[in-house]
Amino acid sequence: MNILKVGHAFGGISPDVAKPHSGGELKRTTPVAAMAIALQATAPAVYTQTTAASALVASSNKNILPTISVPGNKAEGYSPTASSSGTKTDAPLRDVPQTINVIPEKLMRDQAARSIQNTLRNVPGVAMSSGDVQRDQVTIRGFAAIADQFIDGIRDDSLYFRDLSNLEGIDVLKGPAVLYGRASSGGLINRVTKKP
Repeated sequence: MNILKVGHAFGGISPDVAKPHSGGELKRTTPVAAMAIALQATAPAVYTQTTAASALVASSNKNILPTISVPGNKAEGYSPTASSSGTKTDAPLRDVPQTINVIPEKLMRDQAARSIQNTLRNVPGVAMSSGDVQRDQVTIRGFAAIADQFIDGIRDDSLYFRDLSNLEGIDVLKGPAVLYGRASSGGLINRVTKKP
């Protein structure tokens, strides 16, 4: 009779309980050994296919499809890697020591944005208000940015609603913009137009 009994937490009885040892007493095991014995008794059976059998199946299958390769280039998508707003030259964003949020044309098109307000709704730290229902009123990091609107790096501080026609993207430069002259401490918005 082969019975497995696990004793208290400090020890267990080995599977050969029916075989008394030379002294007539049962063999005691350690807790780790008892756990290993219990796991072996409850372990599921694992079946594998032999190599000869798999080779036989592969050789009998004559309808093997050819390999298909799809060439392509990785699209830039919603995360451009360079901008000209931080340094006034085209520089990688990782090399610019300021926070620049770039909204590419693809994102504006996919969101069906019709105004600057619609475009900037996903930029953190930027809030929009109606501006007396006469202009785009932007607040960047808590600072009013009425005169901090640029188009290709040139100040555009007129008070009107800006449209999105002919734009390649919008860059939001956060923090003091030293290269642009007078500006608020919150940052600025630079609209980048399409170029031939």
